[in-house]
Amino acid sequence: MTTEKKFNFIYKTVNVKTNKFYIGMHSTDDLNDGYLGSGKILQRSIQKYGKENHILEIVEYCNTRKILKQRERDIVTSDLLKNEQCMNLKCGGEGGWGPHTIESRRKISESRKGKHFSHTEATKQKMRETFSKKTEEEKNKLRTCTGDRVPSTAGTRWYNDGTKSILIKSGEIIPDGLTKGRLPHTKLLPVSLKVRTVHPQ
Repeated sequence: MTTEKKFNFIYKTVNVKTNKFYIGMHSTDDLNDGYLGSGKILQRSIQKYGKENHILEIVEYCNTRKILKQRERDIVTSDLLKNEQCMNLKCGGEGGWGPHTIESRRKISESRKGKHFSHTEATKQKMRETFSKKTEEEKNKLRTCTGDRVPSTAGTRWYNDGTKSILIKSGEIIPDGLTKGRLPHTKLLPVSLKVRTVHPQ
């Protein structure tokens, strides 16, 4: 049986930089526990602007957790979710699970704007670091296929000769003895695209 916490309250966390807000419920024995909320968009806001730019305001205290859940349902309604400044994705009392609505998917998409570039750069950096740790022989094999760049599988297809998997660019002539598909748990061995066996017509 769950023990009731000392404090049960509805809170409103506001981003002082954007004035966007998130409304939720929280139960705790310590009013200074540093909790700001767990919403997806709110967490992205905290990551971007920092905790110091978010303020939690207690809207209403409730005597029990059961009453608290009902009050969240009363306050966080579908009308509130339509507010552009609201960072909530779902109506109160629904919790964090379940399918997203069209409105919630739109909000998630909006909150992710500008994230793709930074993620791509981080991925590129990781690939560079991985590439730099390879032996010169491995690097040369990759350069043959990609020209000093870490290889991408875009525009390529997997083939195998029964012992190893090989990536070949779309439109290239397939060497004899290869079949479509990648073997499980095999190392990528790029084939030089300059050497191809062409049968006479």
